[in-house]
Amino acid sequence: MRRSLDAGRAIRLEQIATIADGLASPMAGELTYAIVKQYVDDVVTVTDHEILRAMGMILSRAKLLAEPSGAAATAALLARRIPVDEHDRVIAVVSGGNVSVDKLGELLGEDRD
Repeated sequence: MRRSLDAGRAIRLEQIATIADGLASPMAGELTYAIVKQYVDDVVTVTDHEILRAMGMILSRAKLLAEPSGAAATAALLARRIPVDEHDRVIAVVSGGNVSVDKLGELLGEDRD
């Protein structure tokens, strides 16, 4: 969606490489693009590394298991992609625990470097 907004039209990506498979749609549909363009203030992106850090923080501090896509909003806040003033009240929706224990260990193990 970010690339579609930058291009000024709905586009299709040739390649997608991310751990956040729930956010990895290869295209922005025409209707969805039109709605986002009209009603959404901004679309920000985060790296896989930032998502992994958010997953680890959510797990260690909130004791909640979030799949990579479900930790993206928290990653955006932690990476300061969204401007927030000191006294603002902010929420991040954390969703999805659709990640196996083996995959979780693999993913969070990557974040130790």
